[in-house]
Amino acid sequence: MIVVIADDFTGAAEIAGLGLQYGLKVTMELDTVRESDTDLLIIATDTRSMSSGKAYESMRELKKELMNIEYDWIFKKTDSVFRGHILSELKALLDINLKKKVLLVTSNPELGRKIVDGKYYINNIPLNKTGFADDPEYPIESADVVELLGANGDIPIKLLSTDENIVKDGIYIGEAGTLGDLKKLASKVTKDIFTAGASGFFGALLEKHGYKKVDITTNFSFEKEKKFLIVQGSAYNKKDISSKILKQENIFISNMPEEIFYNKENSQEVFTNWLHEIIDKYKAHNKVLLRIDQPVARDKKVSKRLRDVFADLIAELFKKVSVSEIIIDGGATAYSIVLKLNYKKFYPMMQIATGVIRMKVEENPNLCITLKPGSYALPESLLTSLDRAKAN
Repeated sequence: MIVVIADDFTGAAEIAGLGLQYGLKVTMELDTVRESDTDLLIIATDTRSMSSGKAYESMRELKKELMNIEYDWIFKKTDSVFRGHILSELKALLDINLKKKVLLVTSNPELGRKIVDGKYYINNIPLNKTGFADDPEYPIESADVVELLGANGDIPIKLLSTDENIVKDGIYIGEAGTLGDLKKLASKVTKDIFTAGASGFFGALLEKHGYKKVDITTNFSFEKEKKFLIVQGSAYNKKDISSKILKQENIFISNMPEEIFYNKENSQEVFTNWLHEIIDKYKAHNKVLLRIDQPVARDKKVSKRLRDVFADLIAELFKKVSVSEIIIDGGATAYSIVLKLNYKKFYPMMQIATGVIRMKVEENPNLCITLKPGSYALPESLLTSLDRAKAN
């Protein structure tokens, strides 16, 4: 069994999609380590939204729990553009691990994300010149990957090109601009090296271990008269979903009221009215998009409060109406929602597009959840599916 620890929910789902591509039986758990009859066990956490200290402690506890189960190898899934507390989490895993060498590879060439000469580029644009510069919780101010990792002198951090080898202890940031580079870096991994990074590197490691891709082609579409909710919680590419779905007249768009967004005195009363409106519109339209149409909140406490509002809203909605399909845009929002619903175990069913995964829920067998990372584009196949659902 392979174990992956992810720092957010959609990152875990992205790894699940890769597992499906390689023919693996995949199980996702929320913050829990349990013995499982599976090929790939993915533990989804929310450490990216925690403080650095809490993220460190969370990783230490998870690693201790992993000592009670058998597995072949472990991979730490990180954000591909260095958001979160990657250094603290790696340090926690190393502090209770015999391994003292880490190979961290966050490049994802298939998505245009490359590290060249110590600099991070997306589609040949320096990372700090992209939309990630405006990330509400982790605004990117540099393209230098050593700076992005947050080197503090506690652990040696070095760049590693594809023609270099790992010799001394420390964290090595692999430079990769192509899929071939990922494979070359994966070939350097030995039993004394801990691996971490983005999904592209995990795929290269699977191939190093002898796994081959299988044909999982599927023509996904919603069933006729399918009811579904879409929750747009990500601040990145805010209009990615709504600008296209707005054209579909049968989908009701519900914006979070400004009284709730700004936490005004009457916000609880407004919340109740908003909930009742959504229930009525869901019954009438079958399809509802929930979103925030306000300036990006750049305060972590505000961001958390807004995620909790969405979680409370969905939990109350589920008590009033039958929901069999929900699409969630944004990992932190997805985590808050499933945590509120007390969902702990998930079975990925299909990968609709890179990082966009549809899964069943053990605690609610009638529900399917589709997850999309906030920084990834909405796949055309899903849009087509939404069109079909409307047309039917």
